[in-house]
Amino acid sequence: MTALVLAGTIACMLSACGQSSIDYGGGDGDFETESVSSESESAASSAESGSETAADSDSESAESTPVTMEGKKVGIALPSKEQTRWLKDAAALTERFQAKGARAEIQFADDNADSQAAQIRSMIAAKVDLLVITPVDSNALTDVLAEAKAAGIPVINYDRLIEKTGDIGCFVTFDNYQIGEMQAEYVIDQLGIDESTGDKFHVEFFSGDENDRNSYYLFRGAYDEFIDAIHAKTVIVSSGDTTLTATDTTDWSQDAAEQRMKKILKTYYADSTKLDAVICADDQIALGVMKALDADYNGGDVIVTGQDADDANLAKIVDGKQSMTVFKAFGNEAAAAAEAGSWLVNGKTPDESLVEDADWSFDCAYDDETYNNGTVTVPSLILTPVSVTAKNIQKELVDTGYYTMEGDYPVSVN
Repeated sequence: MTALVLAGTIACMLSACGQSSIDYGGGDGDFETESVSSESESAASSAESGSETAADSDSESAESTPVTMEGKKVGIALPSKEQTRWLKDAAALTERFQAKGARAEIQFADDNADSQAAQIRSMIAAKVDLLVITPVDSNALTDVLAEAKAAGIPVINYDRLIEKTGDIGCFVTFDNYQIGEMQAEYVIDQLGIDESTGDKFHVEFFSGDENDRNSYYLFRGAYDEFIDAIHAKTVIVSSGDTTLTATDTTDWSQDAAEQRMKKILKTYYADSTKLDAVICADDQIALGVMKALDADYNGGDVIVTGQDADDANLAKIVDGKQSMTVFKAFGNEAAAAAEAGSWLVNGKTPDESLVEDADWSFDCAYDDETYNNGTVTVPSLILTPVSVTAKNIQKELVDTGYYTMEGDYPVSVN
């Protein structure tokens, strides 16, 4: 079920409302050294497709959002500060929890699972009231989450599903299967793929890290759109890589993607075979793929997809190098996480009424059937992503306040 919610813009968060003072630390360090504080007293989030002005949205949000976490401390564990998307999430989560009266403390794990576990233990020792966790390794947190439960600390699982634990209060994410579908549908539409025509197209798949459950949903969403055409030999995957494991990109690494793309080009496309499209699970992977294409491929334009709307990739889209990306409005995701967190710290279990009662301007569905992590089916709040191309950057990213234009290129406001 969906609901509509009022939200301000991220531009307000970082300019009109006073820019956040953010210490982006990393490593195992002391919990308190990784704090993210803000001068803002209002909620910060995204506007939905320009449906309201930033001023109107911020004013109404401030009036309608109850402060339900006054004096609470929230520990937020994120994978890395190397990817700009986690910096955006850090700022948005900080603002959203602050709007409810809580204080957020951020730790970045530098993509190291052991460091993240140590950071979470430090947060538990600091007696946080709530944990918000995006795992580095989805299978590595069973023990530390059991410790959080023993300490009476509820957990919001943010963006990437944590496996093999029943100690999660709520999972908040975007519909990753839909993201894969959107990438595939774009390629199918742009190439005009139709089994009835007899035309042949060559497509390759680049998944995220197979240890991240999101990678599974992204891959299945894309591959399922192509499966009939692959069976009909209308779409040819020359590498033969048509499983999650075969298309895995370790740590979502740009370098790993570049090396695999170079190998594929040398092995399967050096004989003038035309490569038509590469489905890339995210923008970092897309950068690696495009670097390899620039260096080792002379067969003409290749459609390249992505996810996250990173600044570097949006510049590639403007320049015609990357074809599309999928934007996940981090302000909306943070808003959903903060609402679920306020329920948990007040002893309430998030359920469908959370979405029904919310006054959100973005689509969000409650799902208690889909996301089984090997131990339990985790109650989830699932948000809807947006496909972004050169044609709608202004509408979807700039007009909504998440990005501003610097010359010809969109740049995220934080």
